[in-house]
Amino acid sequence: MSEQKAHVTVKREHSFYSCAVIFGVCVDGMKVGSVANGGEATFEIEPGKHTLECKESVMGRLVADGAPFEIQAGERLEFCLRCSGFIFATFLMTMTVMIPLLWPLWLFSGFRKYVSRRFTLSVKK
Repeated sequence: MSEQKAHVTVKREHSFYSCAVIFGVCVDGMKVGSVANGGEATFEIEPGKHTLECKESVMGRLVADGAPFEIQAGERLEFCLRCSGFIFATFLMTMTVMIPLLWPLWLFSGFRKYVSRRFTLSVKK
């Protein structure tokens, strides 16, 4: 790996939620690679200010809001991708009897936004 470039590592914690889905890793909106459940990947990027995002590979939905960062040449930065919505997902699973009643709420409101983004992306220190 070149010293003129910077290196970003994304570690995805093992999670039951979306365990079969590979997440695409995007830097400034451009896909640079992917990371599987419980896996990690290192990418070589240009030094400077960037934004890191993760999207699911099937539908291309954003699963983690953009994490802005600045990195210098030769520097290494590590991000950790973890599921933060397990309690909410468990709550929804217990409401299976209510799903037919909640479906119009899901479909016609902003409720879908909160269900689809259950992962957080943070710099690991």
